[in-house]
Amino acid sequence: MTDPPVAPAPLRRALLTNEFMPAPGGVERLLHLRAAEYEPGALTVFAPAVSGCAAFDAAQPYATRRSAVPGARAAGWRDAVRSLGPALRLYREHRRRPFDLIECGQTFPTALAALVLRRLTGTPYLVWVHGNDLLGPARYRPLRAAIRAALRRAHGVVTNSSYTAGLIAGFGVPRERIRIVEPAVDLRDFRPQPPSDALRRRYALGEGPLLLTVCRLVRRKGVDLVIEALARLAPAHPDLRYLVVGDGPERSGLEALAQRRGLGRRVIFAGRVPEAELPAHYQLATVFVMPSRYLDAEASVEGLGLVYLEAMASGVPVVAGRSGGVPDIVHDGGNGLLVDPGSVEDLVGALDGLLNDPDRAARLAAAGLAFVRRPRTWAALAP
Repeated sequence: MTDPPVAPAPLRRALLTNEFMPAPGGVERLLHLRAAEYEPGALTVFAPAVSGCAAFDAAQPYATRRSAVPGARAAGWRDAVRSLGPALRLYREHRRRPFDLIECGQTFPTALAALVLRRLTGTPYLVWVHGNDLLGPARYRPLRAAIRAALRRAHGVVTNSSYTAGLIAGFGVPRERIRIVEPAVDLRDFRPQPPSDALRRRYALGEGPLLLTVCRLVRRKGVDLVIEALARLAPAHPDLRYLVVGDGPERSGLEALAQRRGLGRRVIFAGRVPEAELPAHYQLATVFVMPSRYLDAEASVEGLGLVYLEAMASGVPVVAGRSGGVPDIVHDGGNGLLVDPGSVEDLVGALDGLLNDPDRAARLAAAGLAFVRRPRTWAALAP
């Protein structure tokens, strides 16, 4: 009698990233979900230390190694070296007990660190490309050459949309080595639920309809366009409010714009909210709106937009900008509406139509919910 075959041990993987929960952001939530899909012990995350990370890490099924960020008071220096500590810690642990594969959470700077590690140790690596992590650094010629080398020498490149896949191919990566993987949403947290009366009272929203945006407050997200649209919608929708969740460099300018347009009480800036409260904020919304646009001067683009999927999972109709990789997940007239992000009139028409036709809004919301709930898996890539 022969012994049964022994199952091969799972690959020992490292995830190297300079963006990770509990820091806020779509990439951070995406990579956490990626890490959580592995069996305990199969993955170790190497990431910068952020506020609240000790309690967060203790609750996760995967191991996390945190490194302090040098120059914490100097934003430019901090950003430049954000992955250096995690990369050095990964190298030291790899010397003691080698990893089979390194996954890079973004193109820059972690893919460059993985390229160096491959030259030192021969370890293969994958690169996750989101959009801005490729376009922004690639504006600079020395970085562009280094990024091209890192992408072309990667075992594989994983991205979020056909648009971003095209950008990657432009760096000389063969199409057969590019895998498009639509981000997953935690359907246990993001799901249709009755809106919270306590949250409505917190923000003094009243009983009227509510527009919602969840994002980092940068120009690309188009919050200024929504404020301009709200000014035009206000006479026909006197109880309409706009809740903006998130923080960023454009906040003071957006607050000033709302005041200039006479919308100081209609536009509510919630700032950053705890991750545990984020699903309840989606559930307040009548319409989720984020008319993202491509900014050529800044090489800034929406590679996909995890927040659109989170809104769909929450049962909320979506209005999005027709730019970047957004059309891969928001299908105009199907599971949401796409607008020209350069046209306030187009945005006004889309929002006014949904506010005046609750049945259509409900149909789009139901189609979005079905889209995000459809069966799919994140296929793990191996060397």
